[in-house]
Amino acid sequence: IFRRELLYANAFLVPLPINHQHHQMRKVLVLDLDETLIHAYRFQSPRYEVNVNMPPDFFVTINRDRYCVHRRPYVDFFLDTVSRWYKLVVFTAATEEYGQGVMKHLDGGRNILNTLYHRKNLTFLNGVKTKGFFNTDHRQRSLHSFILNPDNAIPIKSWYLDSMDAALVDLLPMLDCLLFTQDVRSVLSRRRQTFINMLTKTNPSSTTIILKVRS
Repeated sequence: IFRRELLYANAFLVPLPINHQHHQMRKVLVLDLDETLIHAYRFQSPRYEVNVNMPPDFFVTINRDRYCVHRRPYVDFFLDTVSRWYKLVVFTAATEEYGQGVMKHLDGGRNILNTLYHRKNLTFLNGVKTKGFFNTDHRQRSLHSFILNPDNAIPIKSWYLDSMDAALVDLLPMLDCLLFTQDVRSVLSRRRQTFINMLTKTNPSSTTIILKVRS
């Protein structure tokens, strides 16, 4: 597998100062699962194709269904890095069993992915499943439509097995800066047009509309 050289070095990542931890609540970073962190498909489904150059990284079996799961390039480096900065939450529009199965593999015993919101935690808006964000205590605060909260979102390109992809690494400088921003909307609202362009060019139900950060 050939991948783009990783240029974002550890030396440029800002560590979280101890005094900062004491004086500011840790922000929550909510990560979409499918087409953001991983790409998955049912084994021997119409989408299933044997690719000897990029075999699945692992399999998840739910009842009688077996899913082939690919990790997005640099996902482990990304999760290791942002877990030092934020409290991580994963969400998926799929079932809890599927989400937990994938999340367990991604966590790999590091104990950084412990909270999952799944199909039953999502509400409908005009017939479309919508995602919500939650407070740092992980009690359900309210389920907001992602579409109605673009100022808390960071758009990212959906991933479909591009081995040269480095979108997760490209997000790190922004997430680094947001770490010390009192209100992330003051920064992310400037990217609203990018978010709108992604929705108008792609079906919103399949577009990866990604990361929410909240104090």
